Amino acid sequence: MGLIKNLFGHLQMENICQLYILKQWEEDKWIWSLNAKGKLNCKIAYNYLKGIQIEEKGPDLNWNSLWGLNVLPRIKIFAWELLWGRLPTSSYVSKFSKINPSSCYLCKKEEDNLSHIFFKCPFSGAFWDKAELLLNYKFTYRDK
Repeated sequence: MGLIKNLFGHLQMENICQLYILKQWEEDKWIWSLNAKGKLNCKIAYNYLKGIQIEEKGPDLNWNSLWGLNVLPRIKIFAWELLWGRLPTSSYVSKFSKINPSSCYLCKKEEDNLSHIFFKCPFSGAFWDKAELLLNYKFTYRDK
């Protein structure tokens, strides 16, 4: 014990001493830690997965109308990623990596995310202003 404590410290020594040492004649086996008996079956896995919220429910849209548009496939895919919130903004990419979200590439004022890029950034605001004039339509869902 003294050697372990000298090498690793007191806290690590306690953790090491709590490890279960498999006896040579015991066969190693897999144990499902979320079940009292340590067994995994389809019902247990289904109930476990049902309890996990993996992804928010997607937008309530008629997806066939998107996929049926007469536009280039890359535009359909862009629209699909946009509607699901999966465009590779720095705030989205930071969910899956150790990269911290960066500020907007255009205005450098706010975090780079979909809401800012498409609705709050002054540069996108100029686009929406032009679109309103060209389409003779007032967009009500954006900040001015």
